[in-house]
Amino acid sequence: DTKNATYFTGKDFKDFQDVDWASMISRGEIVPSRTLVFLDDHTYVFRRFSTLMRHGFRHIILEDNYRPGEGDTVQDKRGWCMKQMLGRVDPDSEFLYRTLASYAEFPPLVPPAVGGEVERNVHKYKKPKYLHVNDTLDDVTEPILRPDIEGNLEDKDFYAKLTRELGINPRLEDDNSYLELMMYQQIAYFEVLPLAPHLSKDENWK
Repeated sequence: DTKNATYFTGKDFKDFQDVDWASMISRGEIVPSRTLVFLDDHTYVFRRFSTLMRHGFRHIILEDNYRPGEGDTVQDKRGWCMKQMLGRVDPDSEFLYRTLASYAEFPPLVPPAVGGEVERNVHKYKKPKYLHVNDTLDDVTEPILRPDIEGNLEDKDFYAKLTRELGINPRLEDDNSYLELMMYQQIAYFEVLPLAPHLSKDENWK
C-alpha cells in the first residue's frame, strides 16, 4: 500500500531514530496519534520508545518479538523485545508497564499442517519461524484459523479466499507462500501512552 504507507526499506532505508519526523508532522504528512508504526528491524524495540513518545506515535506492531534468550540476531537476544521485557521485573520493565496502554500478541494464522509434507527449497527452515529452534510442535499456540480440520468449512472458505487475494499457494508449495505465512515471530500490537504535551515540545529535548 504505497498510498497510505511510507516504507523505509531497501534503497530507501532509514533507521527509525534517524527519520525527520518533526518535519513530516509539520508538513501534515502524518498524524502520529493516528499512524500505525510497523517495526521489523531485529533490534531492541525498547530504545525506540524515546522517538515514539517524543513525536506522539501511539500504535505499533512489532514483528520480531522473541521470548527470553531467543532471537535471530545478537540484538534480538539482548532482552529488549517486548515479550522479553514483560517477562522480567527491573526498572526498565516497570517503566514499560507504566507506559503501555495496551499490549496483545497475535497467535499464528494457520498451523504448519496446511502445508502437509511438501518438499521446499527452504530446507534450513525445518519448522515455522514462530517456533524457536528448541521448540517442538507442541509449543504452537492455537492458530486463528484451522482449515486443516475436517468439516471446518468456515475456516476453509476464509483461508481459501485469503490466500487467493494475497496470491499465496494455500498448500504453501512454493518458498514465497511458505515464508509469507510461517516466517514471523510472536507478532505483537501495543499502544503507548502519550507524553504530556509540554514535554513533547522540541525545546524540551535540547
